Amino acid sequence: MCTGFVGATMLHPIRAGIIPCRSLGAKVESYDPLGKPVAGEVGELVLSLPMPSMPVMFWNDPGGERYTESYFDVYPGVWRHGDWIKVNEDGSCVIYGRSDSTLNRGGVRMGTSELLPGRRAVRGDRGQPGDRHWAARAGGAACCCT
Repeated sequence: MCTGFVGATMLHPIRAGIIPCRSLGAKVESYDPLGKPVAGEVGELVLSLPMPSMPVMFWNDPGGERYTESYFDVYPGVWRHGDWIKVNEDGSCVIYGRSDSTLNRGGVRMGTSELLPGRRAVRGDRGQPGDRHWAARAGGAACCCT
């Protein structure tokens, strides 16, 4: 994808650790394990409708198996991006890290959702979303609105 799913605009307030809104043309939702949209709780980041810059295939995947397995295997017909997200009641978002535990499909099978709590425990870091420096400590470039 050559775009952002969530971001900021001049029309939305900037709050530490919170991404102000979903991007124009991106039907970003948080899904529970049954594939139902949820608000105010952490779920899978999905695109429930296609968006303009969405890829339609992978190179060297003529039958589309890798593409389908990568994004459409959990919720058929719905793009599952592989991140945890909470969509707040006001439409703002917090991204919590990888849900599919995959940083590198070629070998590393560990994601930020698993690594960061251990790192925080070792370092004694008690930061939380909303804390001014939480995004930087969490390594979250997606939460750069502080």
